[in-house]
Amino acid sequence: QLGIQNLQQTEGERVNSIATRFANLAPDLSRWIVEFARGEIWNRRGLSLKSREFATLAMVTALGNQPNSIQAHVEGALRSGATETEIKEVLLQMTVYAGYPKTVAAVAAAQQVFTDLKQRGMPAASPQPDLTSRRQAETTEVRYQRGLAALNQISKSSGEAVVNSFENIAPDLGRYIVEFSYGDVFSRPNLDLKTRELATVGALTGLNTTASELPLKVHINGALNVGADRQEIVEAIMHMIPYVGFVKVQQAMALAEEVFKERDAKG
Repeated sequence: QLGIQNLQQTEGERVNSIATRFANLAPDLSRWIVEFARGEIWNRRGLSLKSREFATLAMVTALGNQPNSIQAHVEGALRSGATETEIKEVLLQMTVYAGYPKTVAAVAAAQQVFTDLKQRGMPAASPQPDLTSRRQAETTEVRYQRGLAALNQISKSSGEAVVNSFENIAPDLGRYIVEFSYGDVFSRPNLDLKTRELATVGALTGLNTTASELPLKVHINGALNVGADRQEIVEAIMHMIPYVGFVKVQQAMALAEEVFKERDAKG
């Protein structure tokens, strides 16, 4: 019943088709989707429904080739109180972690949902400030300094270590991290830093590569630095179980535990 209620809230009229989709082929799969994924995981305390939708949206964007999931969770995010503008910000943020092809595909899938919903009477996007003229007039140094300020606020020493680690081999890579990732993306308005960090934790949990381990620890620290509590971080990771499985979540949780212990040791 909890699973059906969650599906009704986030999926609307598609609830019946989701609950019975595999009834003939693998009825237990339909039951697990409703009972475990939607009834258990999505109803856990410690993270809002809107934050769960953002974390899921970030994760399926990072995985790539998930247009149906993108569209389902764009609509789910809208139904949970997100604005079109906030959803676009989550997708744009994934350029840092998933690259442009996956982000472009996700934005295209999302745009179809926005178009369909507007035809059905959904309100238009909330107003966005004009970033184009402001950013075009900026120098590289302005972007870099804004990036440093954001980096200091979010990641502090853990982020600086990542940037400095490229100094001897590819200093431009460190500069791009500051200017683009922090100066352009994380400094954008319309989405608060805590929401951005929790969505990033979800995306990196889903990616689960050797290369993503250090960034995941950086963004777990970053989430704590901008106001998330430990339970919210644990929930952002636990939420990924139905989508990427237990092994990836166990590995991400072990990294979170390392971060928590390191912070406790520092007092």
